[in-house]
Amino acid sequence: MQHDEDLLDQLTADHRAVLVHFGELSGLPGGDPRRKEVADLVTDRLVRHTRAEEQHLYPLARDRLADGPAVVERELADHRGVEALLGELRPTRADGPRFDRSCAIRPTPDRFFAELLAALLR
Repeated sequence: MQHDEDLLDQLTADHRAVLVHFGELSGLPGGDPRRKEVADLVTDRLVRHTRAEEQHLYPLARDRLADGPAVVERELADHRGVEALLGELRPTRADGPRFDRSCAIRPTPDRFFAELLAALLR
């Protein structure tokens, strides 16, 4: 159980860091050269975070949530969509409209993540 709690603490911290970086990215004005650097950071952190969720959290979710398999499949589909968008963003120049459109994505509160944490800590 301690391992589960440590894992959840780390994933929660990673989750918050990704949200902070998204906020930082959205707070930079169009044309700011730092946008590319922050977008690359967001991409790297998000990919690492989602891989950790997929490897460690989702197996627990499948086993411990009543609708775990369906929830995990929805989350995996969301991950693929965001990663595809971020993959398009990486080679894009920061001073163009395509970059601005791609940066317009906003993460939503991850209800699944909160529900799973509550279920796993019971």
